[in-house]
Amino acid sequence: MKKAPQLDVVFRLATRKSISSIFQRVNHEPELSGSAHDSCTRGEVMQAIREKKIHLAYRGNTIVGVFWLTFYPTYAFLEIAFVEKKARRLGIFGKFIAFSETLMRNRKVCEIVCEVEAANTVMRKALRKNRWKEGDRFVFYNKMIA
Repeated sequence: MKKAPQLDVVFRLATRKSISSIFQRVNHEPELSGSAHDSCTRGEVMQAIREKKIHLAYRGNTIVGVFWLTFYPTYAFLEIAFVEKKARRLGIFGKFIAFSETLMRNRKVCEIVCEVEAANTVMRKALRKNRWKEGDRFVFYNKMIA
């Protein structure tokens, strides 16, 4: 049986320099939005960068993932978890979860939650693999006001 290659990935807080790269990734992947009209503005991304909510995953000098994590007094909400298609199935998401658990312990936060599109079986499988429990009580709704 082949051994998985050792994965050197580093997580760094996003900076203003990376806004275009983040903006492009979070707004061009359909699995990251709850509806066709759901997207982030540059202002929202910039605000999240200022508030130190966005971490980037790097392999060497290449961004391979974007993770947007918002902390509340008793829990953390994983707003966005994105790994480049060519870097998926390499354990980057699992490494981010371990990294975020350290951040959570430092803040004395004991729960992390997220929402996933029902059809996004890849992300749902990754969450289960990392011992997340799937809920069964919420359905996403939206209404556009003209």
